Amino acid sequence: MGNPINNLGDYGWVTTAAKEAGGVDMLIQNIEDTAVELAKSGLVNRGRVEGAAVSIGALACLNLINKAIVKHKRNKKIKNNELKAEMQVYKDELKEIVEEEIDIENKIID
Repeated sequence: MGNPINNLGDYGWVTTAAKEAGGVDMLIQNIEDTAVELAKSGLVNRGRVEGAAVSIGALACLNLINKAIVKHKRNKKIKNNELKAEMQVYKDELKEIVEEEIDIENKIID
């Protein structure tokens, strides 16, 4: 007549599995260990994905910051060059004024 426990459905399956595992406590321990291993590998993979995403985000932010710094330095250099050119114009004008004043004073003295 076959194994009488086979007609008990899931209860029969659990009872057979517990017997093969060496008892109910061992079956529970095996299930827990398997669940931990599955969860651990999932968490490790998730951690890798999250770590990669954070790294990519950090690199993108650093790239944006670097571009902003380079742009700022370029604009500062352009502004400095413009100011130097403007200052040179004022120096040239001042030189001309001083030379004119010297010429006027020399004419007065002569």
